[in-house]
Amino acid sequence: MSAKHLIPVFLLGAIGGTARADAVADFTAGTIVLVRGATVDFGGPRTHTGIALRKRAGTLDFDLAAADLGVDNVPITFHLHGTALGGGRILFTVDQRYSPVLALPDRHWLARASGQLSALAMPLPGTVGTADGNVQLTLAGASSLVAEGDWGTLTIAVTQLDLIGGVPQPALAGFADAGGGLLCSDRVATARPLTVWLADVAQGRGAVVQLAGPRAGGVRVPPGFAVPAGGRAVTLNARIDPDFVGPVHLTAAAGGVVRAIDLVVHPHSDCLTR
Repeated sequence: MSAKHLIPVFLLGAIGGTARADAVADFTAGTIVLVRGATVDFGGPRTHTGIALRKRAGTLDFDLAAADLGVDNVPITFHLHGTALGGGRILFTVDQRYSPVLALPDRHWLARASGQLSALAMPLPGTVGTADGNVQLTLAGASSLVAEGDWGTLTIAVTQLDLIGGVPQPALAGFADAGGGLLCSDRVATARPLTVWLADVAQGRGAVVQLAGPRAGGVRVPPGFAVPAGGRAVTLNARIDPDFVGPVHLTAAAGGVVRAIDLVVHPHSDCLTR
């Protein structure tokens, strides 16, 4: 078999970028936070969706009104201060004290607003496309907000939170076999270069691309990677299992667009006769 048809297994992963998306950094850079879904327990469950909030670039902080969570009868805005804890976790804390007290409608007053939201930031899957950003935040621990005023203490327990933020990323434009020539099996694992490219350059800390192949094996691809910021294309390797022969359907997805290719791994003897 000619060398151009096979890549030694020790080169697996050597082709293409190894950039990883940084969801917390991208959320920090974003200017919009979309409340895709929120459920709170305040005298019973309440659910709210579809609210877009403004956020300053360069910070994890943003403002969240009680009404954004579906609690319309509590006219209070919570100023969330975000702290990155590592591993994609963000702790949003609130501690607002008012002296003198803050006057509210209907002759009510607010003395303090406090609480915390524990969240996990993750890159949006490549199969999801949205103009609001590339990061999803979900609850990752006990979360509640508290308002103290002339009424006493009101606790809003947040039981579900689904936020979208970060920076918009380009959609997938193409997915192709970059190997050239016949693809044949061998007694040892080999590799086949595959190329993905985007409709525009990747933003933020990189654009996530999802790859998928057959569960039964034969040809294995990394489940996901990031096209580096400023780049449009990446070439990476699929691993061909030893002695595998047959057709394989592979897919790539980014920005809500899915592309597919079909690889055919021929018997070892087919390449020897060429």
